[in-house]
Amino acid sequence: MRSYISAPLALMVASAAANAQVFDAAADFSASSNPNGAWSYGYTTSLGSALNTYSTSQTPTVTYWTEPALNGSPYPNVAHNGTGSTYVNVASSITWATGQLSIHPGPANEKSVVRWTAPAAATVDVAASYTPLDAQAVDTDVHILINGASVYSQILGAFGDVKSHTTTVSVNAGDTIDFVVGYGTTNYFEDTVGVDATIRVPAPGAAVVGIALVVGWSPRRR
Repeated sequence: MRSYISAPLALMVASAAANAQVFDAAADFSASSNPNGAWSYGYTTSLGSALNTYSTSQTPTVTYWTEPALNGSPYPNVAHNGTGSTYVNVASSITWATGQLSIHPGPANEKSVVRWTAPAAATVDVAASYTPLDAQAVDTDVHILINGASVYSQILGAFGDVKSHTTTVSVNAGDTIDFVVGYGTTNYFEDTVGVDATIRVPAPGAAVVGIALVVGWSPRRR
């Protein structure tokens, strides 16, 4: 017996993979809109509680979404380095690479959140990586929540530590996936965390291609 994939079918497979939609929290960041498409930035007063959307965007160098009236300071926040080069804040020992997204909690341990809201029902691949950006980092709690329920929680340690997680989940339109940072066991100082978060949605035709692959299999006699 022998299986085969015709040239047109092979092109369909390649096209389906190429047309998968990828939501990238850093690449999709907006300095002017919140919510921004499927993404929104805000804080919660406890893990999994209602999201309060940040109202203010500030761009001294990196761009911050924050709620300054909350504590009289730009914390908690979600920040992004859109300057086109690495930015080092010498005073706070923080380095943002080009295009780096970061999350920082608030002084009352407000959890800072980057949220993705599903535009349609799908099975999606979720990937996140958390790393301290402050050279004086001590500890920070990091999480992934789906509809407010934790699917991943870790304590991020000193500078150089990295925590990563991948998962595949089915979502309905309006479901939420949150990437969350709190201040750990001490306080909110030195808690700027770099976050790489992506959500991959397979192309709508992927299932059809899978069926075509089965149909395309054929026995052949010697």
